[in-house]
Amino acid sequence: MVVQPPGTTDPSGLMFLPPQADNAAGTREGDISQFHVEGTLRFNNGLVIVPLTAVQFVEIIEHSVAFDGVGEVTEGRFPQVAGMRFSFDPSAPSGQRVRSLAIVGDDGAVTARVVQDSELVVYPDRTVKVVTLSFLANGGDGYPFPVPAPGRIDLAGESDQPNPPNPDFPDTNGNGVIDTPALTDPGLATFASPGTEQDSLAEYLFHFHAAIPYATPETPPLHDQRIQNLATPNKQDTVHQ
Repeated sequence: MVVQPPGTTDPSGLMFLPPQADNAAGTREGDISQFHVEGTLRFNNGLVIVPLTAVQFVEIIEHSVAFDGVGEVTEGRFPQVAGMRFSFDPSAPSGQRVRSLAIVGDDGAVTARVVQDSELVVYPDRTVKVVTLSFLANGGDGYPFPVPAPGRIDLAGESDQPNPPNPDFPDTNGNGVIDTPALTDPGLATFASPGTEQDSLAEYLFHFHAAIPYATPETPPLHDQRIQNLATPNKQDTVHQ
C-alpha cells in the first residue's frame, strides 16, 4: 500500500506500507489476498512472448523513456523490466536516450551487451525474445511492437485479448488461426486463467513468499541497477559491470 501524506505531493514523502488487516476477509496485516492481486492488476492482460530483432528491442526501450512531461504525451509507458538493465540520458533527444543496454542472467551477470556508448554492439538482426503484456504487444501506450509478429506466443491464447489489430480475427502472430492458450497448467493459483498477469503474480507469491513475507525495500533511483537514469545526482552507468 502506498500512502501520500496530506499537504504534499513530494514523491520523497511517499510511505510504503503493508496491506491492512481485513477481519471480514480473514486476512492479517501484510497478507496479500486474491482481492489485492485482482485490484492491482485489474485488466488481467495475457502474457506473450514476442521475438524481436536487436534493433526492434532497442526501439522498444527508447520508446519507454521518450516521455518528456505530464500532459505532453498521453501514453503510460512506465517501463518495468527484468532480465535486463539499461541506462538513459533524459536530456538527449527522444529516440537517442539509451546509453547502455544489456541482457543479464538470474545472477545479474551480463550475458549479452546490446548497446554500449549509445551504439548497437550486436548484429542488428539478432533475435531477442521479450515477455510482455498483450496490451503492449498490440501497440498499447504507443509501443512499437511488430503486429503481426511471426513466432509470437500468446500464453493465454489469442481470443479475448485487448486492442488486437483485427478484433474479428485476432491472429497476432500471422499464422492464419486463432491460437488456443499455450499455457494450461493451473499451477497453485486457480482464480485466474494460466498465462495471465494475475495468475503469474499469484504463482510468484505462492512459490517465493508463501511462508516468508515479501520484505524487499523500495530501491531509490541512485541505487537502481535495472533502470539507470543518468540525470540522477551522482548516478554512474554500471550497466555492463
